Amino acid sequence: MKKKVYKFIITTLLLVLSLIISACTAPQISPTATSTSTPPAFPEAPVATQKPIATQTTSTVTPPTIYKPLPESLEVLHLRADRQIALTDLSGTESVTLAPVLTQAAPGDEPNVWLQFHHSTPPKVSPAGNRLLLPDGSGGWLIYDLAKQSILKQFSARDAVFSPSFSPDGERLAFIHRSQLCLYSLTADLSECLPPFVSTPLFADWSPHSDHIAVVLGECCEAEVWLVDTEALTSQIVGLTDLTFETNLKWVLTWVYDADSKEEKLVILSQKTATQALVNYPSQSKSDQLDFALIGMSVNGKYVLTLDGTVGTLDGNFFHKLAVQPGKILLKDWAWSPQSDRLAVLHSRPEQADTAVTLSVISLTGQNLLWQRTFERSIARVEWSRDSSALVLDQADLHPGDSPVWKISSDGQGELEILVKAGFLLSVLH
Repeated sequence: MKKKVYKFIITTLLLVLSLIISACTAPQISPTATSTSTPPAFPEAPVATQKPIATQTTSTVTPPTIYKPLPESLEVLHLRADRQIALTDLSGTESVTLAPVLTQAAPGDEPNVWLQFHHSTPPKVSPAGNRLLLPDGSGGWLIYDLAKQSILKQFSARDAVFSPSFSPDGERLAFIHRSQLCLYSLTADLSECLPPFVSTPLFADWSPHSDHIAVVLGECCEAEVWLVDTEALTSQIVGLTDLTFETNLKWVLTWVYDADSKEEKLVILSQKTATQALVNYPSQSKSDQLDFALIGMSVNGKYVLTLDGTVGTLDGNFFHKLAVQPGKILLKDWAWSPQSDRLAVLHSRPEQADTAVTLSVISLTGQNLLWQRTFERSIARVEWSRDSSALVLDQADLHPGDSPVWKISSDGQGELEILVKAGFLLSVLH
């Protein structure tokens, strides 16, 4: 009897032991991974606010612990022949290369820099002059911090960010995303978008006091201009304008601030002599139609440049006409001095557009032509230096090293001087 009991106990223990061994040596089964779908960066539904824009991981240059400030004398932003972006002083003796930001194009596949960096996606400088908005060369955009010399934010081509514009405080961006206007906060890294427009938006531009954003909708050759209230996030159409295939924002509209009336004005410009310009007053919710084709207005809102090359005041007192001889005039570029006391204009006759250009500088306060020079070059860009002592000039290059960047004294004395031997003018920081 005892033998049977012992046998039973031993058999039971062996069975339990075998079960334990079997459990310990059995293969472990991994849990099945859950399949999730990533929501789109921007929902299709027309909503006033939405989730942060989905962007690719930013490729950044690690900044040093202590930042060495850039010399204040550096003001000419240009693209070098090797596609590096650099800042140079007005003498051309001091230059700083910014961290690599542009995608290198394959040989033979380099984009036309005139179309890319002047017409389609021109760089933008924040009002404080400490940040840059730069196209990365592959359909995306970079927010570059000049003080830290590093990339703050990167939008890839898949983010579909177009026509970004800094707010006056430099802390927000307005940009076009497909059919929507979106606002992006640099500090919160969040975006909110308005409901989609019916037509395709082309440009967005912030008002001087950040209360409104002008949005241009359409395609060649007509467009609507809408005004967006940045607080209420409401929008309304305020005018019509015309477009060309190579139109950039400078030729379509401009914001000005009238210091006398302390009022912002949105000026819708004309690219055809038959089209009258329009001045919108957002604070009064009204617009005035002008009786002439306006192509430019000084930043103080007092002086105008018409499409036929006439300079005058907003009330129609015209005091200088650029076309010295009878016939058509081709406006190539113009720039108002920082103090709004002078206007520099590049112009030529259509048959000489590729061989010669005339640079005229007009006194706005004195209402007279100060000087005029003709150069046997196809110069197509003009910018004032920070202190208004010089004018910076460049050609409509196909590649960044096709021609130099020049300068000339703003009083017309002396000859053209080479500022950058081989480069493409992006902007002058003010």
